[in-house]
Amino acid sequence: MAIQTIDQATYAKERALCIMAQNYAEQVMSEGGDKRVRNHLTAEEAKHPAYAACDNDMRGRVEQFELLNDTPEVFTCYVDSTGRASVWTGLPLSQRPGTVSSKWRVHSHIGTHMHQYYFTIAGREFTGRGFGEGMCITLRETAASKAKRAEVAA
Repeated sequence: MAIQTIDQATYAKERALCIMAQNYAEQVMSEGGDKRVRNHLTAEEAKHPAYAACDNDMRGRVEQFELLNDTPEVFTCYVDSTGRASVWTGLPLSQRPGTVSSKWRVHSHIGTHMHQYYFTIAGREFTGRGFGEGMCITLRETAASKAKRAEVAA
């Protein structure tokens, strides 16, 4: 089963709306100056058409499209309830659940066990450590995956 994502035309339109919303927010939070003076919008400011045109679902679709079409070597994502890598809104990045190669006990307020995950995303293998479902995880492309890409490019 393939991951459902938006097409290039929809991405371009939605990315432009997200940029417009971000620019509006930056301008409001810096109150027209160069330096940010606050880190929030009021409820009234958030209703402005330039900001309201881009909602969280749209931001998630844009993030998913970018990560699947221009996958960096290192990025942060989440482990969803099915064990797949996902963006913060829950849209999947991996078709299958990740594999846990090992886990070990840790002393942390976040959880009792750390897991070493492996995911295949956009045809490349990534690994990272995390506490499990619902938690963010920083994934790095494995050396074997980088070498495989270098072979194909040569």
